[in-house]
Amino acid sequence: SSHPFRTARVQLLPDLPRSPGSPAVQRSMELLVQSVFTLAQLVGSSATDLTEAVADLEFPEALVYRLGASVLDQPDERQALLEERCLLARSQAILMAISDLIALSSIHIGSPTTA
Repeated sequence: SSHPFRTARVQLLPDLPRSPGSPAVQRSMELLVQSVFTLAQLVGSSATDLTEAVADLEFPEALVYRLGASVLDQPDERQALLEERCLLARSQAILMAISDLIALSSIHIGSPTTA
């Protein structure tokens, strides 16, 4: 190729349509809130940004992106979240990441302290 670097064509794709008040999305948001507060109980004040994020459930899309910015640290995971067009799939990915953090926190809390 004549270009010494990669080029890309970026195309904005809207989210897949969802029905307002979708029961699946509502349930997913409820699970996210519960998971965030469970994690906050385990790790204390270090989860303040997460608990503040779930205080506003008016815009589920924004909530999922905000939680993703806090709980996803791998670039490929963050990119996958940005590219996913389905709100429910994005929220489930965040829920899995928070569940992993809960599991790690539980293990850490249950282990003896090292000096």
